[in-house]
Formats: sequence, C-alpha cells, structure tokens
Amino acid sequence: MFAIPKVLSITCNHSFRENPEPVFTCPKMVLRRFADYLLTPNGKRVCFGLAFTAGAVVFNAGFMPNTFFLDNYRDVVRLYKDGLSVPLPEELKVEFDKAITLVGIGKEERKMFQPFTVFGFDTFHAGLSFSKFGSIIGIPINFTYKDIDSIDKTLIKVRHDSVPWGTEEATQLLESFILSENAQIYAIAREIKTADSAKSMLDIVYKTLGVLGCYSLSNLINTKLNLYIRPRGMRVALYVLVTAFMYGNYCFFKDFTQIYYEQYVDEFLKNKDPIFAEGGKEYYEKILQRNKALRKLLGREGENRFSSLGNENFFIRQRHVPLLHRKQFFEENLVN
Repeated sequence: MFAIPKVLSITCNHSFRENPEPVFTCPKMVLRRFADYLLTPNGKRVCFGLAFTAGAVVFNAGFMPNTFFLDNYRDVVRLYKDGLSVPLPEELKVEFDKAITLVGIGKEERKMFQPFTVFGFDTFHAGLSFSKFGSIIGIPINFTYKDIDSIDKTLIKVRHDSVPWGTEEATQLLESFILSENAQIYAIAREIKTADSAKSMLDIVYKTLGVLGCYSLSNLINTKLNLYIRPRGMRVALYVLVTAFMYGNYCFFKDFTQIYYEQYVDEFLKNKDPIFAEGGKEYYEKILQRNKALRKLLGREGENRFSSLGNENFFIRQRHVPLLHRKQFFEENLVN
C-alpha cells in the first residue's frame, strides 16, 4: 500500500482534516523580521524616508498654524460669548495703534499685525510677521476693566471652579486684573515686538532639527562603529541616548532663545519710551500679585506652580526670565 511520506504529511496536513487549526504568527517574530529588514539597503532607505517625513511633519505642525491656518488658529484662541466671537473694543484698538506707533513699526508694515480679543487674561501672539500672512496680537478682555466693580465675577473660574470671592486672595486676584493704560500699552507692545522677531521661526527650526538630528547622529554612529552587526540591544541603547541628547539640546536652545528675546524686547522697550518703563514695572507687579493669589487659591497645585514671590516654578529647565527680575529691570534708572 502506498504510504504518504511524513514530510509531505506535515505540509499537507490541513488537506486531510475537516477543521484545520489556524496558524498564528508570533508578533515578536514579525517585529524581529522587520528589524532585520531595516538593516538591509532597502530598509535603510526606508528609515531615511521615515526620518525625512517625520521632520517635514514636525516643521509643518509649527509652520502651518502660523501661516496658512493662522485664521483658524485665531478662531481657536479668541474669546467667545454666547457662541459668537467677541469683537475688539474700540478703546483697545486705540491702545493697539498707540503701542504699534511707539514701537516704531512703519505704516506699510502695520497691516501685518492684526489685533483681536483673546481668551484668558494674558496677551498672545502668533504668526510670522515677515510672511504674507502677518501676525495676530491677542488682547485680553480684562484690559477694559476700570475697577473691581466693573468685573463680572461669574465669568471667572479657577480650574473650572467658582472663586471664593470673600477671601483676601480673591480680592488680590481681582485687583491684579486692573491695569493702567501704560501697563496695557507695554503688554501689547511686548507682543508686537516679539512677533516682529525671528523667535517663532527659530522655535520651528529647533524642533525640525531635533528630529532630523536624531536620525543623522544615530546613522553616523552606527556607520562609524559598525553597530549594524552588533546585538540589537546596543543599537536600541544608542537610539535612547541620542534621543535624550537631542532633546536636551532642543530644550537648551529653545529656552536660551526665549530668555534672549524676553531680555532683548524688555531692553528695547525700556529705552524706547518712558511709557514702557513705567508700564512694564506695573505690569509685572500685577502678574506677580496674580500668581501669589493663585498660589493660595489653587492649594497644592498653586504651591507647585508658583513661588511665594509670584515667580513661576520650573523643573530643571528655565523657560522664562523670572518675573521678579523683569519687574526689577524696569525699576532701574535708564542708562541711556
């Protein structure tokens, strides 16, 4: 009688059974095969393409909202009431015109800066002034407050909770919202001058270079040390170290640029007009007062976010010039 060889019976086993068992591929095996494929010439080209694509995505994630989608960006951060955007009050338009004049922006360039009412209690800017899309300058609604009685307390929330208005810190919070015209003009001018700098573009470039740098540096070390023939664990460790190194560099350059432009803008405005010197001093006094009030109102979270002096607390990084230092800078006598 003819016998089927065992080797053939294994291959064709499912042909002799009514309910063949499904064959599952181990996920680890798939990942191992994919990792091995990336070591081939075609795989390396795929890695290059993925790195380039990631860099393009990161670049456009920062560039597009500041150019082509700038109007959409403004719609996201602007102030709304009853589902409709709140137009910029006429008095704030006058202050904006005064601020942009004092900064020294020419008549032709002024059309590249568009003011609007922003959500929250902080000024805001976005866009690239050197592009055809220009920049947007957000002015908070509290710039219209004349005194505490003019504030609608029902609209103010701290972490979506109502504020205990009978407390001393709540009163300090309300007082911090009231700014003189000079302080408001300084805050608006600060955003205009910052938007007129290269800072926003540099932030985008730093992110892009960080992504491309991870790939380039990893590829360079792999090639120089011939790590492609080494155990996979060595390459994984390399990628972790390179990523940490590039992220550290990104944080350093971003924070350095942020602090540089904050100091540059403050010095420029202080020497530009006495209005900015007086307004800057008051503005940071009010911000420090607000932070000290929030430190108490937020409890444990407030203690983590703000110091007892009103400065912002940061972990390891120094993201901004300390607010107290900025206030003291405007208190000093003008050198020039």
